[in-house]
Amino acid sequence: MKNEIQISRRYADVALIQAAIETYDEQLALEQKQFSVSAVRGRPQVRSEIGWPAKLRYRGNSYSPKIYLLGPQRYRVEVNGARIEAGLERLSEDRKSTRLNSSH
Repeated sequence: MKNEIQISRRYADVALIQAAIETYDEQLALEQKQFSVSAVRGRPQVRSEIGWPAKLRYRGNSYSPKIYLLGPQRYRVEVNGARIEAGLERLSEDRKSTRLNSSH
């Protein structure tokens, strides 16, 4: 008999939203660093786009959410025609609390 690992799908949607937000935060930090470097040179550069597209995969499916920062720890994630407002509170380096409100 083959041993198989069962991966819970129960909170997969929340995990995807959280991954999208973390991707956004990483890209924002990189953009801020690049802005600072370009500002020191006297030619500050910023993106003209609003929001940030991400590419995520889960169980062989691809997702392309677009993430917006609404305020401190508040985000909007748009994916597959759904608009999800989320709050992400970092409790520690390993623990996060995510709150979701969705509208279509």
